[in-house]
Amino acid sequence: MYSARYRLVKMSTPTFPLPAGYYYGPVNGPQQSISGQYQTDKPEWVAGLKLWQQSLGIETTGIWDEVSRCHAQLLQVSKGWQAPPGNGYIYLKEWNEVVQGGWRPEVGKSPQFARFIGDITGVPITGQFGVGGTDLGIPFRLGNGSVMYLFGDTFEGEKPGSAGWRSPVGLRSQTGATAGTSLATGVRWDNAAGGGYAKELTENYHQTKIAVGKGGAYSFSEYSVIPSGAVYVNGKGYMFTSSVHDWNSKNWITNFCFVSTCSDIYGENWSRSDTFWPNNGRADLHQQITVADGRDGYIYAVGSSFSRAIPGMLLMRVEANEASLLDIGSWNEWGFQNNMWSWGPPGHGTPFLSDSCGETSLQKVGDKWVFAYFDPDRYSVVIRVTDEIDHVWSDPVAYVHGGDWLPAYDRGYGYPAGSYAQLYGGYIHPDSTPDSLFLTVSQWNTGAGHPYRAMLFEVSLP
Repeated sequence: MYSARYRLVKMSTPTFPLPAGYYYGPVNGPQQSISGQYQTDKPEWVAGLKLWQQSLGIETTGIWDEVSRCHAQLLQVSKGWQAPPGNGYIYLKEWNEVVQGGWRPEVGKSPQFARFIGDITGVPITGQFGVGGTDLGIPFRLGNGSVMYLFGDTFEGEKPGSAGWRSPVGLRSQTGATAGTSLATGVRWDNAAGGGYAKELTENYHQTKIAVGKGGAYSFSEYSVIPSGAVYVNGKGYMFTSSVHDWNSKNWITNFCFVSTCSDIYGENWSRSDTFWPNNGRADLHQQITVADGRDGYIYAVGSSFSRAIPGMLLMRVEANEASLLDIGSWNEWGFQNNMWSWGPPGHGTPFLSDSCGETSLQKVGDKWVFAYFDPDRYSVVIRVTDEIDHVWSDPVAYVHGGDWLPAYDRGYGYPAGSYAQLYGGYIHPDSTPDSLFLTVSQWNTGAGHPYRAMLFEVSLP
């Protein structure tokens, strides 16, 4: 009664298209690593990667990119196949679990990605101020409402070691701080502290021996000084800076963290004060300090060791006046004592976060506290959020992800696409909102010497 043309056709199940032992992975991997970037990558191999991406609902680039890697890492860790963070390669098992098994990230657990806006430094961008290769770019509000960005070791050329070594330097911008301007398209530089040529903001002894403190009580060799944060209180600026003894030392990277002050509202003239936290040991958590105005009569800060190998971060606060800011005995520390958390005098504090960290940034964004930092274990810039600074913080979420340089010298940002090789930093702009949070992130190709730059990203918090 029915013709043969009406017979049911059995649909075939998609199968992993790569040869045995092959996987989707980085372009600079071995022959078995298929990136989708080479002309020798067969069309059916690329189509198989697109099917995996399509099944997850992510962009079907046909390239093993950062979005694909992060989803594969999440799968590997959630299944217990690899220890965190996972390598993100897409093997037979990872491919089958998504395409055939229907695995998807849990609600609210999908990897997050910042939007790259562009470079904010480099000879074509900031060369008119004598700023070529540089890093950090810590934005803070000046006394006149403008924003200054603090940069670390700075050179006229693209590479460290070129002429004009100085640190810190400051560039000013109204972008984002005044009506009609937006950071969404980048930063427009207005001028530099120092005029046409960005000057060194505070004394930097550049590999010479110095004496500091009242009566020269402490004597150290100082390689450079690196800013970590700044804040204005009652029209006066306070900049927190680390005195670097030796970048390569395991036990004595920093001499101390000190405060420089500025009496004008423009961030033009800074000088070292006698206020500093001496390095009392390898695990001292006062050697890198980021600060933010709580708008409640207190300045809040997070201290860390300045060493990525030493975990732990310390929460501190001080009354928002000059006498208290410049007296380390007036600072309170958040600590766990007698089975409870409380504020107490110096020495009371215990780490409120146990992560290892590189550079850190604390900011009050709207009604929330936001803390960004470079996480060396995750190789990413991560963000935590809380409603009250001395309450429980959210789990860290990675937004700017680390990657690798291509084998040859590469002026790009990293591989896989959407990642950023040798990244660090992660500083929150004071004009951020929860929906548009802007971060400055640094990148330095230590092998080639450059790129050595600061970049701007945008994040939307959940």
